[in-house]
Amino acid sequence: MTGTGIGPVLQALPKSLFVGATALGTTRTAPVTVTNVGVDPKNVVPLVLTGVWIDGNDGTWAVQGGAMTVGPPGANVDLRVSFTPITTGMSHATLVIESNDGLHPHVEVPLAAIGRDLLPCKLAVLPGNPVDFGAQRVFVPIIEGYELVNQTADDCIVGEPEIVSGAPEFRWPGGIVPSGRTLPPGKRMSVRLEFMASQARTYSGSVRFYVSNRSAPTMTVNLAASADGSCFFVTPPTVGFGATILGCGIADQFAYA
Repeated sequence: MTGTGIGPVLQALPKSLFVGATALGTTRTAPVTVTNVGVDPKNVVPLVLTGVWIDGNDGTWAVQGGAMTVGPPGANVDLRVSFTPITTGMSHATLVIESNDGLHPHVEVPLAAIGRDLLPCKLAVLPGNPVDFGAQRVFVPIIEGYELVNQTADDCIVGEPEIVSGAPEFRWPGGIVPSGRTLPPGKRMSVRLEFMASQARTYSGSVRFYVSNRSAPTMTVNLAASADGSCFFVTPPTVGFGATILGCGIADQFAYA
């Protein structure tokens, strides 16, 4: 059964967290979102976390955040859980959250991750970095993106991307964050973003994500766009023909004005 309680009620999502594959010598993080889903019409009793720690820690797990005030109903905070493997294989632990939730003052979130020994990941960004959305009309959304190609002679782990600047004009289509994945040698993955200008000016942003390279464990892809009040536009701003082979025909691609 589910319902809404009177006073602070803690909800932790996801209910179990799989951080994913992580290369030795690197740190990969993922959030557990804590939300107050209670009812407090007078806003007199906010949700307060009285303790946050990791149980069964083998020395590879850490959490950013401890005792803190989450706030009134609807307020939330992210507890950033990090995993730094020292050996290959599975690792398990438990995130423990204690609060002033009268019904469930003690909540546990199972944690899991995999340590892997890999060559340093090297990725190519296609068609290029920064990703240029071109000149667009105000309040008209457009979806563009980029591809990441594994140029390493080993698997390459790519974490979930995060828009670290440029929001809300740059955002994920449908609000769905792309999943991270492990790319075999030579394989690629696509990342799509939506841009919608709120006024006529230039825009910039950036996306950051984990990669399995201990010398450079994060990678940033920059974003650029502009908007004006003119009536002439070309869509899409970049026409990609993909990988080609000398002497072979290529399907026609189109741009529309």
